Amino acid sequence: MFWNELFHLVNCIPHNEMVVLAGDMNGHVGNSNVGYDGTHDGFGYGVRNAVSSRILEFADGIHLVICNTLFMKKKSKLVTCVAGSVKSMVDYIIVLQRDRAKVRHIKVIANEECMPKHKLLVMDMQFNTKKMA
Repeated sequence: MFWNELFHLVNCIPHNEMVVLAGDMNGHVGNSNVGYDGTHDGFGYGVRNAVSSRILEFADGIHLVICNTLFMKKKSKLVTCVAGSVKSMVDYIIVLQRDRAKVRHIKVIANEECMPKHKLLVMDMQFNTKKMA
């Protein structure tokens, strides 16, 4: 139900607007991009699970890219959630594929929790701006 509602919400956004989705998606997209070229660049963490299929299908269906998978990183810069000895990547920042070139860097700030068990995830983007005369 959640994914259908999000799909309709994103499709209501005008095409000239930028879309940035960020948050805990409760799924592990893993480090493999098999079947999801363009949506997943193969630099994730861990193994894909059942919930991740919904994330990947949603993203693929409306031409989104999971920014966490765009750059090769050390494990400590990929893991977004730590619960005891279990480490995972469940927090994502997702943009339209047409905006992927604007993404310059994304990483986890390992020593900063933004909420219990979840590390702070940050992304740098570059925007082209027009100078006003």
